[in-house]
Amino acid sequence: MNLNEVVYVGNVPKQATDVELGEFFKNVGRVIKVSFMRENRNDCRTKVAFVLFENEMQALKACSFDQTIFQWNRVIVMLVKDDRYFWAGHTVIVRNISSDTNEEDLFEAFGRYGMIEAVQIPTCNYAYVGFKEKSAAAAAQRLNNTVLGKTKISVQVSQRNMRVRLEDLDSFKTPRVYNELMDAKLKYDYNEFVSEPTSGNSAGAGPGPGTSAAPFAFDDYEDEEDNRIYDPTTNRFYDKPKDGRPAAKEQEPVYVEEIIDDDDDDGDLLIPPPIPWTRQNDDEVSIDLVSPQESPIAGRNLFDEDEPADDAEFSTVEVRRKEISFGKSAVVSTSNSAVRVENVPREVYDEDIVRYFAKFGLITSVEIAQSTSCIFSKVYTIIYQQKSVAERVLECFMRKCEFSGVVCTLFTLRPEDVIQDGQGRCVIVDYISNSTVFEDVADAFRKVGQVIYLKKTPRNTTASVVHFRHRISMNLAKKVVEIDGDKVRVVPFNQGFFRKLTAENRRLKDASTPHTKKPLKNVRMVDIEMKEEQERNKYMILKTVYNPNYRNPDPKNLSNEAMPKHLILRFVLY
Repeated sequence: MNLNEVVYVGNVPKQATDVELGEFFKNVGRVIKVSFMRENRNDCRTKVAFVLFENEMQALKACSFDQTIFQWNRVIVMLVKDDRYFWAGHTVIVRNISSDTNEEDLFEAFGRYGMIEAVQIPTCNYAYVGFKEKSAAAAAQRLNNTVLGKTKISVQVSQRNMRVRLEDLDSFKTPRVYNELMDAKLKYDYNEFVSEPTSGNSAGAGPGPGTSAAPFAFDDYEDEEDNRIYDPTTNRFYDKPKDGRPAAKEQEPVYVEEIIDDDDDDGDLLIPPPIPWTRQNDDEVSIDLVSPQESPIAGRNLFDEDEPADDAEFSTVEVRRKEISFGKSAVVSTSNSAVRVENVPREVYDEDIVRYFAKFGLITSVEIAQSTSCIFSKVYTIIYQQKSVAERVLECFMRKCEFSGVVCTLFTLRPEDVIQDGQGRCVIVDYISNSTVFEDVADAFRKVGQVIYLKKTPRNTTASVVHFRHRISMNLAKKVVEIDGDKVRVVPFNQGFFRKLTAENRRLKDASTPHTKKPLKNVRMVDIEMKEEQERNKYMILKTVYNPNYRNPDPKNLSNEAMPKHLILRFVLY
C-alpha cells in the first residue's frame, strides 16, 4: 500500500459514518476504504479518519478540503505523511473550555486578533488555536480569564511545537487501521485486475461477474480533470500541458518535501527537496527566503511514476526560525538589532556578504572574525539601524546562497542564541576535524535526514552534536562511520554518552593540549591566505579628495606625508 494515497481527516463528528465521509469526498475520486480511530474514547469529542483513495493524485485533491465544514465541524485534511505543526509562539492553548464550545466558537472569539490557520480540540477541556503571526498569538492572551460560553477560560502562548496529526498510520502503532486499509487495497487491486479483460470485450457493457462496484458513490468526473495539477498553496488546479504542445518556460520550481517511510520505530526519514537559484545581474546568486516563493509543485510532472529520482532532489531547503528551539547563553548582546552570521567560507569576499545583507536594511556596523570551530569559515556580527530589519533577517535561520561561485549555507542567529539539544533529532559524533566544513557533515548524513546545524567547541576538545530538522532513524544514523575521510562513531544524543565520548576519544585529548609546532598547511589553506592578503592590501589603500585647506598637524613626526604640488608651507615663529 502506498501511503501517499491515504489522507488523514481530523475533527470528524462521532456520529458520522464511512458512507457519509465517502460522500463528502465524492467529487475527488474513488474512495476505497475509510477507517476511524478514537470513536470509542469518552475524553474526545470527535474522531479521526484515514481515507484510502485510488491514486496519489486523488489524495492530493482531497487536501483542498482542509478547513472546510463537514456536518457542522471544520475538518482537518492532509496527507498521512504531512508533518504539520502548531508552531511555538504562533499558537495559544485554550484550557477549561465548555462542552458545548466548538471550533466555530473559537474562530469567532479569536479571529479578531489575527488570521487563524487552524483550530483543534484534541480532548474535551482544551484546544489549540494556531495563528499566522506571532503578534496575533500574543494579543490573543487578552482573552485569558474571560468567559467563553459557560466557563472561564485560560489562554497561554505555547512554548513548544505540537503536531496537528493526532494519530499515525503505522503497522506497529495502529495495526487495526493499517490492516483494514491494506486488505481493502489488495481486494480492490485484485478486482480491477480480474475485471480488466472483461471490460475490454464490449464497449458500454455493464460490469462483468468479477467486477465489484465502487465502495462509495462518486460523481463521474471528466478525464480532463486527471490531467490537472493540484497546487496546495493556492488550493487550485492547473492544466498540465498536453502532448505535442510545448509547455511555457517557467522558473526553476520549488519542490515539496518528500518523506520516505522506514520500518524502524524511531520515526520517518525526511529527504529534503532542492533549492531554487535566482541569478542577479552582478553574477551573485542569492535567495530572498523571507519573501513568498513559487508554487511548491508548479511545473512538476506528478503523473510520470517511472521517472528516476534525481540526486539534486536531496539538497537543502530553507529552515525557519520558528522550527528551532533556542536557549540563552551567558553572553548578552548590547544591541537588540544584532545578527550573527555563521558558516561563511573564507573564500567569500567580505564585500559580497555586506552587499547581500544590506539589501534587508541599513547597516550600522559589521564585525568579522575567524570561526573557532572550523579553519575554513568565518563569522560576521551585523548590527542594523532598526530592530525590525534584524527580526526580518532572523526569520530564516538557515539559507543557502552562492557568492562569486562559492556555494555556502548561512546561519543567522542572535549573538546570545544557543540551539537546544533534543533527543530524536540530535546525534553525537565523537570527533569532527576543524578542517571539516558543514557541507561535508550534511553530505555524510544525507540519507539519514536534513542536517540544520553542527555544534562544535572552539578548540575541538569535546564531542560534536549534529542537529536534524526532523526526527530521524537512529539505526540509520549509526551506519555513518566516516566523515570527510575521518573515521567517526555516531550515537544518539545523551549527556552520559557525551561525557563518555569526550573522555575516551584520544583525538579530543590531543586537541586539548597545545602543539609544539604548527601543523602543515594544505593547498587550500595556502590559497585562502594568499587571497586574504591580496584583499587586505587592496582595501588598505585609502583614496582621499584633495583639500587645499589641509595642514599637517605635526610636520616633525609626520614627515612622510605627501605634499601637493605648487604648495608652499610657511612656518611662523612666535
